[in-house]
Amino acid sequence: TSQNGPVLSCCWHNDGNSVFSAGCDNQAKRWDLATQQSVQVAQHDGAIRHCCWIKDMNMLVTGSFDKTMKYWDLRQQTAAFSHQLP
Repeated sequence: TSQNGPVLSCCWHNDGNSVFSAGCDNQAKRWDLATQQSVQVAQHDGAIRHCCWIKDMNMLVTGSFDKTMKYWDLRQQTAAFSHQLP
């Protein structure tokens, strides 16, 4: 599986074996570098312009042009928290 549009942001997972990518297809994906496989881990209503792995929280944070910032616990399929931006 790949991103279905331009990638706007990427970041490393602290395990050193995977990378997150996010972009214009409104999705963020986690890429396992050993297997070269990906899994969707986040979804927005607009392009995701930034993603960041927060090691201390064990969460991926995404910010989107849909004016939301979401916190993703990768053990869940929906955002653990969503904040509407002005």
